[in-house]
Amino acid sequence: MLEIQFKKFSYEKLMKDESAREIAEDLYFNHHSTPDDLLEKVLPEATYLFASNEDFEIVGMTSYKKITSTLAITERTIVFPKYRGKGYGNLISTCLESDLKTTGVRKIVCEILTFNLPMLFIKLKQGFLIEGLQRNHDRPGTHQYILGKDI
Repeated sequence: MLEIQFKKFSYEKLMKDESAREIAEDLYFNHHSTPDDLLEKVLPEATYLFASNEDFEIVGMTSYKKITSTLAITERTIVFPKYRGKGYGNLISTCLESDLKTTGVRKIVCEILTFNLPMLFIKLKQGFLIEGLQRNHDRPGTHQYILGKDI
């Protein structure tokens, strides 16, 4: 059975904490370009969760921001390429939902690029509904679905 553990960082801790910097370096040396890529994309008021498997390898990450005391938006969920197709996306999403419930959140909203069918299917299976479509999200031709779920 798959299991993951989360390391949780607030924006402030992620920007200042040395262990968070080490995680960023590990993630970006192994999966992207530089750790600064992660830290440059960090959003104030967001909470970041890094998921590791039973071998303590970081398999992905997610982040969320509470909009109100009962509404949260997930900013991004990433499963790194070598771990895709193994159930980690579903597990990260489920664990995030459980974590948010404990903080009083009653609705989760997420945005998924229209070409990210694996994550779209995961969210639909978990009971999310498509509530909208944002055209030309960050550049012409890049669209995203807006999904929501009452928890």
